[in-house]
Amino acid sequence: MVAKGKQALGTTIMNSSLRNIKFVRVLIDVLRNNHINFLITSFFILLFTYLTVLAAFGRDFLHPFTIPDYVLQLKNTSFSPIVDSTSLITSAFSLFFLLVFSLCVGKIFYYLSLPPLFGSLLVGLLVKNIVVLNEIFYIHPRWEWVIRTLALTIILIRCGIGLNWDYLKEAMGATLGLGLMTAAIESAAIILAAIFIFKWSVPMAFITGFVMAAVSPAVTVPIMLDLQSQGLGTRKGIPTLALGSAALDNVFCITAFSVASAIIFSTAPLAQVIVANVAEIIIGIFIGICAGWLLWWFPISYVENASVCRTLLLASICSAAVLGGQVLGFQSAGLIIAVLTSFVAGIRWKIDNDDKIRFEEKAFALLWKLFFMPLLLSLIGMKLDFSTMNWTIVLTGCALIGIGVVFRFLSGIIFSSCSGFSMREQLVTALSLLPKASVQAALAPGIYSLVADTPHLQDEAHMAVTACVLAILLTAPLGQYLLLKASPILLKNSRVVGIAKSSLEDMEFGGKPGRNNVIRTNGNTTMSYTSTARIEEDVRF
Repeated sequence: MVAKGKQALGTTIMNSSLRNIKFVRVLIDVLRNNHINFLITSFFILLFTYLTVLAAFGRDFLHPFTIPDYVLQLKNTSFSPIVDSTSLITSAFSLFFLLVFSLCVGKIFYYLSLPPLFGSLLVGLLVKNIVVLNEIFYIHPRWEWVIRTLALTIILIRCGIGLNWDYLKEAMGATLGLGLMTAAIESAAIILAAIFIFKWSVPMAFITGFVMAAVSPAVTVPIMLDLQSQGLGTRKGIPTLALGSAALDNVFCITAFSVASAIIFSTAPLAQVIVANVAEIIIGIFIGICAGWLLWWFPISYVENASVCRTLLLASICSAAVLGGQVLGFQSAGLIIAVLTSFVAGIRWKIDNDDKIRFEEKAFALLWKLFFMPLLLSLIGMKLDFSTMNWTIVLTGCALIGIGVVFRFLSGIIFSSCSGFSMREQLVTALSLLPKASVQAALAPGIYSLVADTPHLQDEAHMAVTACVLAILLTAPLGQYLLLKASPILLKNSRVVGIAKSSLEDMEFGGKPGRNNVIRTNGNTTMSYTSTARIEEDVRF
């Protein structure tokens, strides 16, 4: 009887397991249905877009048409979401003309072989320091914050989907060394110099160090793509390594800035703040991985217009996370969610269809190039008022920039030497870590809001923001010039016969890659090589 009872119990458990497996299979089949999958994807896009709008306008989820009490408390402050019609219209037209002027001047600088972002920055400087223009242009601080935060979101998304998991596994040491360790060394050098040489306060030194250390993908990416199209350094994966390092560098500096500002400017006990930030990071990692895994299923690769749906869903999730995180006081978690969601989703998207993620990458690249980069750089330019500057501020900023650049360059040489690179290749790799622009433009204005309630730090905050603007003015054009001139001389040419131009167009415009191409290395060895393999091995940013 006991044996029969055990057998019956075992049969019941087995049947239950089979039913569960069958249920799971049916559920998967339902979710894979084109129409159902598209409907669920559309629901998620609308939901996270709604959350993004709520965060931008400061409204409650269930009562979007009423103004919450905490927003009413901000009514008389500059950061209030409540904007009168005159300010709203003036801000809208100011942003429109800033965008138009920045794009036009940026194009002129492009034809002069200078970074377009340099032209956008110049537009902001002129608007701020020409009295007539300064009186005309007005942008409400709330909408400036929204623009900067969304621009930061685009940076994080491009960092996440630009990381190549397969390459990271193969070259983990080199990528971590160049992306994290060199950034940490430069940050430490700037922090120590600010404290012991220029006698800055410890909080402002830490904040400034993390902001100024970030490298600019806006400068590095086009140059690395150009090197790749010429076959320069591709044999050892230098373009891929440089871009992967830049992505990790940005993630590290942005996260460190967020955590440091939360710890330094909090009024709660230090132990409580540290525990809260650690918990926030862990929760952000968990949610980011889960959200990225969700994007493996919605939308599925064979849904009509899957690339469009993926772009919209990823943008809405990350925007809701970053904007919502800042509004709710969980800034670090929001940033981590955006990066990990993009990274985890990109792992699947790169293998589940023939086009990989070329369309998604191109969409975010265009959004950055044609909208957020011009506005972001012009807004940071408007923070630099020449009437408040003196030689002490300028020389202090230049000194901090110089100290950071020297330590970054030397540490780049040291860590790239561990990757089997020649001295010439080490020089190019180290040079790719020097340009500053996008992260400084996104984070530097936020320093003013951090010290709004601490008057004794406001002079140092002004010096820090000025140093960030000077870093963009000096390192972006100079770094681009050095890379463009030095790379063809220092790197060996693995020339691609017949596909150099087309493979760059494939990566930039999503065309179909070619097959069975030939590479000649140093004029001697000839081998078969496909552009598909090349795209897989090379840059993912």
